[in-house]
Amino acid sequence: MIYIAASELRSSSRLFPLLPSLYPSFGFKSVEELVKEAASSSLEALTGADVMVTPLTAPVSSSALVKVHIQAGAFLVQLKFGSDLAGSLGGRLKEEIWRMRETGARQAQCILLFIGQVGVDRKGFATIDGQARPKRRYVAIQRAFLRWNLRGGVSLQLSREQYLPEFLAMLGDEDLSGSEYWPPAPEFETGDVLSPLEKVEDWRPVFAAIKGIGPKLATSLRNTMLEHGAADLLAQAYVWTANPKRAREEMQVPGIPGWGEGKFKLVRDALMGEDTEGFPQLELGFKIGESA
Repeated sequence: MIYIAASELRSSSRLFPLLPSLYPSFGFKSVEELVKEAASSSLEALTGADVMVTPLTAPVSSSALVKVHIQAGAFLVQLKFGSDLAGSLGGRLKEEIWRMRETGARQAQCILLFIGQVGVDRKGFATIDGQARPKRRYVAIQRAFLRWNLRGGVSLQLSREQYLPEFLAMLGDEDLSGSEYWPPAPEFETGDVLSPLEKVEDWRPVFAAIKGIGPKLATSLRNTMLEHGAADLLAQAYVWTANPKRAREEMQVPGIPGWGEGKFKLVRDALMGEDTEGFPQLELGFKIGESA
């Protein structure tokens, strides 16, 4: 799946003429279908990227959903065509890489892709696609690439924009999960109950601590919740797991990878013991098929 920032869908964009050669690689039937899907996202506002290539088909309409894509191995790409790079030196590039990293993306997922050719004239000024405007020192261009990498991203270059669709399709073919290029993240640890009180940013350790659940099933639950637009809250996780099967069916709770009735019972037993009849049926806080 590919999502494109709205600013790149204008007819004046350098990416716009490439859309006809781009949409077949991602399973769209027409340019119009690609544009409609891309325009429905809030990609640029949420990530600072121009393009996101992701293995998921979930929408990109909230920070929580963006994190689901990132955890699945999505790539965020900031495009710089020709002299755009020279005009972005300094604060703009710094802000863009920081916004990418704020999504939780790792270095391999934050790509600065420059499309063009950089040279240098006799006075040490950079020439981009043969032009020396705007004037920038050659070393300043190289420093920009260096700082992008040092701030936690990857800088790459294509000499001609005609290769951009093929490059993005290549990203779509890469699977970061479990590969030699993607060391697994360490399993989170449950906190010490005697430690000072802290704001809870991640409720998964609460479920992971239940005997028979563990980190992987807790993560599977959270990913499914976020993909379907549920609030990223411990209370919502209880709703998804602690209700009896009949109640979950009435509320249309979707299937959760790795979870069967036995796992749901483990949660109910941990929360209520034998008093399952007294557990109230709560509202999910979202409707299936709608994003948060």
